[in-house]
Amino acid sequence: CLPMVPLDRAREALYGGRTSDTDLEHGSCNDGVGASWVNAQNVPNNGYARQLQWDMVHRAVPRSNIWKADQWVCLTRHHAELVVDIPSRLGEPLWRCFQKARASDELYFPTAMSLLGLIEVSPDADGSPRDNAVKKTTRANEEKQPSVSHSSSSFPYIGTGVVKRCVSYCDWSENGKNPATFNGVSDLQEVIKLSRQQGCLFARKFDGARKITLEEWTQSIMQGCAK
Repeated sequence: CLPMVPLDRAREALYGGRTSDTDLEHGSCNDGVGASWVNAQNVPNNGYARQLQWDMVHRAVPRSNIWKADQWVCLTRHHAELVVDIPSRLGEPLWRCFQKARASDELYFPTAMSLLGLIEVSPDADGSPRDNAVKKTTRANEEKQPSVSHSSSSFPYIGTGVVKRCVSYCDWSENGKNPATFNGVSDLQEVIKLSRQQGCLFARKFDGARKITLEEWTQSIMQGCAK
């Protein structure tokens, strides 16, 4: 995994800074500043996802609260603290509800955020109401949260301060179990272009046997960046 923008531009995209240049394709983007980046969906996209992921989450979690995100997410401190505090609110670890599910790490964080009320919940598919444990968890969202402006963002918000934006670019066009592997420096410039077009800060997976030197990365990453 490699950064696809200069590190100072990644900081600006996450925490703010420059406001005159908001185009990540030129090395900077402020859409989603101060928000959590969670590229999540709440509907299975194939039979594998339905049978081995959604259907394997413990029934204590309402169906409407099950979300799946990319492997990489970026949470604000406030959101991260709420997720970490879930076991103390429930009286037991939430991860046990995901023990039988495939790619449980991709399910855990967005589902936890949905239970907290941070990600919007669609009507229950099975019509089941939330239980007391879930209600107790959701009350965490009643606490005052940092305000985030949604008006100028080109990425959709799926909840309170949660933007549907991908952190790390992957190429799934081959429809395999794993994303495509990039061939070192020969693919680097094209991957940088595609990553920035999608608003991503990183990209993976690069072939470890085809080393990219720091000089090659620096030269490629600075091409097209605003001065």
